This record gives sequence, structure tokens and C-alpha cells, in this order.
Amino acid sequence: TGLAIGGLLPSLNTLVAEYAPDRRRNFAVSIMHLGFPVGGIIGGALAAQLIPEFGWQSVFIAGGLLTLLMMPLLIVGLPESLLFLRLSKRPGAAQTANSICAQLGITADQLQHNEPPPDQRGAAPLLRAPWLLPSVTLWSCFFFGYLTLYFLINWIPTILTAAGQSSDSAIGAGIALNLGGGVGMLVLGWLSARRPIKPMISIFFVVAALLMVALGRFELPPAQLLTLTAITGFFGLGGLIGLYSVAARLYTDATRASGVGLAIGAGRFGAILGPLLGGLLIGLDWQMGDYFLLLAAPLVLAGLMIRRVQPPTLK
Repeated sequence: TGLAIGGLLPSLNTLVAEYAPDRRRNFAVSIMHLGFPVGGIIGGALAAQLIPEFGWQSVFIAGGLLTLLMMPLLIVGLPESLLFLRLSKRPGAAQTANSICAQLGITADQLQHNEPPPDQRGAAPLLRAPWLLPSVTLWSCFFFGYLTLYFLINWIPTILTAAGQSSDSAIGAGIALNLGGGVGMLVLGWLSARRPIKPMISIFFVVAALLMVALGRFELPPAQLLTLTAITGFFGLGGLIGLYSVAARLYTDATRASGVGLAIGAGRFGAILGPLLGGLLIGLDWQMGDYFLLLAAPLVLAGLMIRRVQPPTLK
């Protein structure tokens, strides 16, 4: 399941970026990634209803059935990448590409002019100059962003409970974090059609880091705690999804799937390490403020580094 999802996200990111109008591309990518947390919220609510009645296996059965029900719609309605179709030797690929071009109001000749040479396709160009530096910088932003925010997502209920908050408040804080993040994704996507996105991601990450420090340092009543957590999610998760828009614009059509896939891989490594590091720190019996202060630092670093991500000047 994880292998399939890991391949699905960069492929979807690439398709959305390829087909979206240029000035709406950032917003389109944000909308696509919004489906992930929304699906998580719906899935969690569904699991809460199914598990007491039918056991934990029912969650996997329901998820599998819903996925199968989507397949006919995707087979009929989801277009293939135009670049892939133009390079494909499959029977009918050229006709399909011409049909899609007609719907988009472009000609196949225009598309042909954008086809890269073979040595500029896939992951190989990203591992050498001039693509290596911007790629590693972007992948590092994914790693640091996921490290901090997945620590927060996984551990905030436990940490707040250990700090004396009620279990209801702690669970509510986890929900508020995700809800705030969903709104943040939409707002950043909307703003990015009007403003440069990288400075906004930088601001979002730094503000989220400061709010994390505030969460750890101040004892707040439940209502204020939920509000502050939601605002933290707004800036933190909103900025995180903004990285996908940067990745979609950084790479060419021929390298986008590989570049975004490697960025997501770096992010997932951070998503694994963040909760593990959080568990280690909790085992050291630190104060709550110390956890948040230490793990806010990678988010600040990502906010500073994203400003340095620039596409290379190609000859």
C-alpha cells in the first residue's frame, strides 16, 4: 500500500502541473494535495464507526472497495501525460495525444517543439550540474518540513496529555491541526496566483515555528489551545504543501515526475524520522517547551532554504 501511494503522489502532481493553466498551477496543485488530509479526516471518522461494529479489518475492506469504485472513473476520465503519449510507441498513442491537444487548443507541432533530448529525461539529469544544487536544496526543504510537521501530527496529543491537558483537548488539538492545515493549503494556493510563492512559504514556515514555540511555552485553556494549534497547522501544513507547487514549477516536463518523486521520498524519510526523534526526546523526559523548540528549528531552516531554490539557466 505504501509503495503504491508513494508512486501515486508524484504522478498525480506531475499530471496536474502539466495540464493546469500556468497562472493557476500552484492553486491546482494545492487543491490536489488537499484531498490527502481531507481523505484522512473522512477515513478517521469512518474508522470510528466501523471498528466498534465490525473490527479493524473492516477499515481496510472499505478503503479497498472505495478505491475499486474509483477505478472506472479514472480509466475513462483521467488523461495520460501528453509528453508520455508523444514519446510512446503504443498503437493509438499519437491519436490520443492529438485529441487532447485539440481539446486544449494547441497543435501537436507545438508540443513536439517542447520535447527534450533523451539525455534530459528522467532522474539522471537531476543528479548532475546544473540541476543538482537546486534539487538537493528543494529535497532538503521537503525533509526538514516533513520531519517537524509529522512530529507535530503524531505526538501533539501525547505531549499535551503528558503536560496536563485533558484527553479530549489533546485529541481536539490533533484535529484542529489538520483542519487548520487544510485551510492553509487553500489560502496559500490562492495567494500564490497573485504573489511569488517561495517568500510566502518561507513566511509560513517561520511563523509556524514561532507558534510551535509558543505552544510549548505557554499553558493555555482548551479553547485557546485549539485555536493556536489550528493556526499552527494553517501555516505549517499550508507551507508544506506549497513545496509541491515549487517542485512542479522547478522541473521540466521530462524531469518533473522524477524530481517530485525524489522530493517526496526525502519528505517521507523526514516523516519517519520526525516521530522517531519525538519518541526519543519524550523518553528523555524533557519539558514540553524543549521538544517544540528543538523541532521547530528544522522548519525555520526549510523556510530559509526554499528562497535559494532557483531553476538553473539552461543552454
